[in-house]
Amino acid sequence: MKIVRLFDYMTELRQKVQDNRGEVEARLEDHEATAKCEFCQLLENVCSGKEGMECLDAFCDKHHREADQIFHIITGCTVVQH
Repeated sequence: MKIVRLFDYMTELRQKVQDNRGEVEARLEDHEATAKCEFCQLLENVCSGKEGMECLDAFCDKHHREADQIFHIITGCTVVQH
């Protein structure tokens, strides 16, 4: 579920942006596409036993942090977590 929430979160950030919308949206879309490709490879590694399930939490943390950074750098706004 954490993976699903990660991609939902990235989509939410894109939808929240009013100022600098085009740039933020493009950067977040690129990040999301990169994360999805990385996730596919990671999932293959988990299924084949090359990686443990714990790597999925690290993946989520990394890409969540990167999405926040993209949003913050372009908008100057800090994302508040619930």
